[in-house]
Amino acid sequence: MNFSKKNKKFSKIEELRIDPIYQSDNLFGFPEVKKTDFNFKGKIYSVAFGNRVKRFNSILHFFVDDFKFESVFNNLANGLKTISRKKIKYVCAPDFSMYQDWPHSVNIFNIYKNRLITRYWQENSHKNIIPSVSWSNPESYQYCFDGLPKKGIFSLTHFVKDDGDWHRGFIKFYEKCEPDKIAVFGIMPNFDFRDRFECDWTLFG
Repeated sequence: MNFSKKNKKFSKIEELRIDPIYQSDNLFGFPEVKKTDFNFKGKIYSVAFGNRVKRFNSILHFFVDDFKFESVFNNLANGLKTISRKKIKYVCAPDFSMYQDWPHSVNIFNIYKNRLITRYWQENSHKNIIPSVSWSNPESYQYCFDGLPKKGIFSLTHFVKDDGDWHRGFIKFYEKCEPDKIAVFGIMPNFDFRDRFECDWTLFG
């Protein structure tokens, strides 16, 4: 069979896109993320992916526009190299967006990308990898927590005070995963809400 030069390149890309296969006990085949548990020590510096890491004991997060970090999924090896910088001590797993008006198929694929990268980094990196969690509408609760461990530490975003939708999603997450510690990026949920749950909350900018 004859291929044009363009088709040869495309064929090569398809050949290289071979994802690791990890154990999965859920309907959509999301890789099972391992439990992560540790205590934050000392002053920690929050750094968004794409920004320069200037200080030791930094925590790298991906709570930015998806296009800025799509590369860590497109090339797993390069993503691993990026998080291996010596000044980075903690890494939040990439948080691919979920939206209420997106098709569930798109949100499900974004969950798959999150779980795959998280498990891959857990297996191949010496960093403290923190699983990230997100949700969209109540229908997403059927799959958005699959593949996550019980207990341990998780990272998430919270940007709107007294957000009822966010509160409902967090309650479902808490019921499913029973987190011990929460790393919050954005603004801290109000005390009355936090006090309902037996877990430690740490705020990062």
